[in-house]
Amino acid sequence: MSVNIGRRGLLLGACSALCRPLRAAEPGLDHIEWVLTEGDPTTQQILAPQMPDVPFTIRHANIKRIWKELLSGAPVCSSALYYRREYAASTYFTPTFVSAPPVVAVWPETVSSVPGSTRGVAQLPLLMHSGLKGAAISGRNYGDVVNAMIARRPGDSSLTLLESSGSSARGIEMLVQRRVEYLIVFASEFEEPNAPRQARVDRPRLLPIEGAEVMVRAGVVCPRTPWGLMAMRRLDAVLSTPTSVAQLRLAQDELLVPSDRKRYAAQVQDFFKARAHPMMQTVE
Repeated sequence: MSVNIGRRGLLLGACSALCRPLRAAEPGLDHIEWVLTEGDPTTQQILAPQMPDVPFTIRHANIKRIWKELLSGAPVCSSALYYRREYAASTYFTPTFVSAPPVVAVWPETVSSVPGSTRGVAQLPLLMHSGLKGAAISGRNYGDVVNAMIARRPGDSSLTLLESSGSSARGIEMLVQRRVEYLIVFASEFEEPNAPRQARVDRPRLLPIEGAEVMVRAGVVCPRTPWGLMAMRRLDAVLSTPTSVAQLRLAQDELLVPSDRKRYAAQVQDFFKARAHPMMQTVE
């Protein structure tokens, strides 16, 4: 699924004067069409000044439509998509951001009913069988561990999978209205402008999911075609420049709540050391 970056602290305008194209466009790469979910095109703002020879166009679609186009081999790319292991045979991927693992959001009066809460965590397999009403987004990538937990939920699970454009806004609204008692969500989504005000001001308790400690990677995806390989090689190289890495690092902070910046500081540091070099890979 897509990942939205909320407030912007980037001084991207300065880049237009400082950035230089990494190299000339490869033969045949005369344009890149980006298909994105709603939200600021942060990655494109970072890339465009360094690729003036390759014009960008942007259109928007829901997350299911985006993946359908990518998997069909359409000559488009997308960004801020979470790593999808199951699409290895059909896509190329290079990471640009890391998100803290998802959490269980629950109001204080319900915390004591969440299995594992006495140790400050949520035992998700038990929670989904507890009778508490929960919600998550259908088809969303919550990382391999949480995805597997959801896939293995019992047939009588209290968890409802919601259809959504990709964000958790609908689920957060249901939590605010007490229509569900818990929500599987990324903590940063409570900071976004489209999150209900009550959820941003009177934040629910956010319990880490036991067993899910590895950050989730998000980045650029292109189809696994000759055109996609050509586009991805160029994009991956530009994303590895010092200018790009510095700006991605600034944008990264928008994805983490303050407590997560401290908790995952070492993982973030390791990621950006690696991002200083090409990281193109099939999604595997």
